[in-house]
Amino acid sequence: MKLYLHRVYVLSIILLFFNLSACKKDNQDPVVQPPKVDPTVPEPVAPTITTITPDNGISGTAVTITGTGFSTVLTENVVTLNDKKCTVTAATSTSLTITIPPGAGSGNIVVTTNSKSAKSASPFRYMQTITVTTVAGSSQGYADGEVMNAKFWLPHSITTASDGTIYITEFANRRIRKISPNGIVSTVAGDGLSGYTDGPAAQAQFAALTGIAIASDGTLYVSDNHMIRKITPDGIVSTLAGSSQGYADGPAAQALFTYPTGIKIANDGTLYIVDGNGNRIRKISPNGIVSTVAGNGTKGYTDGPAAQAQFEIPYDIAVASDGTLYVVEGHMIRKITPDGIVSTLAGSRERGIKNGVGIEARFYDPMGIAVASNGTLYVTESSYHRIREITPDGVVTTLAGGPFDGYADGTATEARFYQPKGITIANDSTLYVVDHANHKIRKITMR
Repeated sequence: MKLYLHRVYVLSIILLFFNLSACKKDNQDPVVQPPKVDPTVPEPVAPTITTITPDNGISGTAVTITGTGFSTVLTENVVTLNDKKCTVTAATSTSLTITIPPGAGSGNIVVTTNSKSAKSASPFRYMQTITVTTVAGSSQGYADGEVMNAKFWLPHSITTASDGTIYITEFANRRIRKISPNGIVSTVAGDGLSGYTDGPAAQAQFAALTGIAIASDGTLYVSDNHMIRKITPDGIVSTLAGSSQGYADGPAAQALFTYPTGIKIANDGTLYIVDGNGNRIRKISPNGIVSTVAGNGTKGYTDGPAAQAQFEIPYDIAVASDGTLYVVEGHMIRKITPDGIVSTLAGSRERGIKNGVGIEARFYDPMGIAVASNGTLYVTESSYHRIREITPDGVVTTLAGGPFDGYADGTATEARFYQPKGITIANDSTLYVVDHANHKIRKITMR
């Protein structure tokens, strides 16, 4: 009996061992088999680029790319220039024909086929096409209506809304005008008489309108003699800051300015103001506090920390997306960094006509300034009737216009201006210029 029980016990232990082993195998992760590779299907080959012909041109230029590894299916070849997609119009395994898109800029062409890319060894040089046209204005005077029949009298500054509406301050007519996207000129505010009357737009009076800026909610801000005025979207004019000539920071109602001119608004709603004859750069915070950004009030020319810097009758200002300020002053372009350091970006106290890099370039009475999203600056040059361009690396060139006054639409070299002043950049990168002494609004299209 004992022997029987012993055998049963041993058999039970053996069965338990096998059961545990089986459970352990069941709980193990299954072995993942590597995917089978079909030896008959070749591995995708990376494309190569041998040549691009031509290697320069304007928007719409047809370029032939030679190389290897291209797809014969048009849509399987993605070609870009500075991340702008080019249109592929023909494709073989060794050749692609593409069309250069508008505003592509200079750079290396990239071809992507089968998720593999190749970049051209040398860049394509994009040749910008610049065209100047007239947006509105006929002869000196005051008349609303269709753009070509409308009349302006010494328009001064300009800004654009997100919907494409253009707003203009008009110095001699003492009004704020607008041009709708469908080409109708109308009066926003001002009865044409000189004064400081707040209230409904049609009865409001202005004295010496210069700068203009528009907030995201459609509120307009203008500099008017020693004051900053405000026009709400529903047409009520009020005085935001300033009263008589002077200098005082603090709450807007107590602040004083001396002939403020340029005015721009930052993304956070802060207004930046050129206090022209006060030789300072001022700002009004969204909560209505006026403070000094740069300049000690003494007329002069000194770079360095903002509180010690000196300006000599600055005129206009631009605000970059990173908070950097650019100021037109005398024959120079000054720069104020967000941490409060003033420096000279381009030009010098010596006036003249000279393209070049930074302080080697020369200007003659620059008046208006605008900054593009890529950091390029555009400057109106009143006394030499030109529009200048300053690249982010400080290269100054002439964008359009010539050294003599006149009026002509056409290409960059054919166009003529007469004392251009205000300038602004619309959302589509079009430049709008106040052609002051021609009493017109002009447009510069770059493709």
